Amino acid sequence: MFCLYTLPAWTQARPYPGPDLPQLYQHYLDVVNNIPAFDHHAHPGFADDPDVDAMAAPPGSAALRERDTNPELVAAAKALWGYPYADFSPEHAKWLVQKKAEIKKQYPGTAYFNMLLDKMHFDRGVANRAMMPDYLDPKRFPWVFFADSFLWPFDNTKERSRNVDQQVYMPLQEKMLKRWMQQEKVSALPSSFGDYLKFVSQVLEDNQKNKGAIVIRLVSKDREPMQLRVRPHTTVGKIMRGFAATKKVEDGKTPWLIFDGERLEPEQTVEEAGFEDEDEVEVSIR
Repeated sequence: MFCLYTLPAWTQARPYPGPDLPQLYQHYLDVVNNIPAFDHHAHPGFADDPDVDAMAAPPGSAALRERDTNPELVAAAKALWGYPYADFSPEHAKWLVQKKAEIKKQYPGTAYFNMLLDKMHFDRGVANRAMMPDYLDPKRFPWVFFADSFLWPFDNTKERSRNVDQQVYMPLQEKMLKRWMQQEKVSALPSSFGDYLKFVSQVLEDNQKNKGAIVIRLVSKDREPMQLRVRPHTTVGKIMRGFAATKKVEDGKTPWLIFDGERLEPEQTVEEAGFEDEDEVEVSIR
């Protein structure tokens, strides 16, 4: 025999929120806020780094949240850099560019992006990139290969004609795919899917080993020599900025690179300059 009883509501432990609910909410909010976040998809890198990815938006069609008019960007600039303005007008934006340049000097090497993770209370952030640079700490930025270029090995004329986004996106993927073909010394893509997968795997393996990277030695009359690992697509300008930041070159002076008796232009690449492994490059600070 079963006996059923109807229990009054007052017999429940707590039928309605108690007066301590705000305190409990705040307690658990503090607990959650103290848990470091994990960013599962990021594209960290400096603007002049060609190894980040092959992505770009057509002129005037930036995503809504990436536009200067987005108040979230102003709030982020205030939190990260102490930005003193409420908009990104050209005059105000100059302050932010200068501030970032100053902080990059204060945090050389991997310290700069590690500092940004710490400020945002992130433990790690996955780096979706073509290659990993020396300025990202692999312990805090696990690498995920940027594989978009491998998805478009055929004639992409039809895809490019779909819209303005594809008109920009497709040529970038084709250019990057040609870059990997040159790296692997392949004049034509494999004819079978299995061999194509082997090609993709080989590119990934070689990029993990920083294939194509060389070490150059920068020498200057009034500073200690500096060794630097560079890749074929590294620009001379990037090398100059790295030397200036590391060796604390005075503001207003430029560390020009001299190679084989000729001054190199900032837009030249390592490949175009003809650098080879263990080459010595003169730095003339003027």
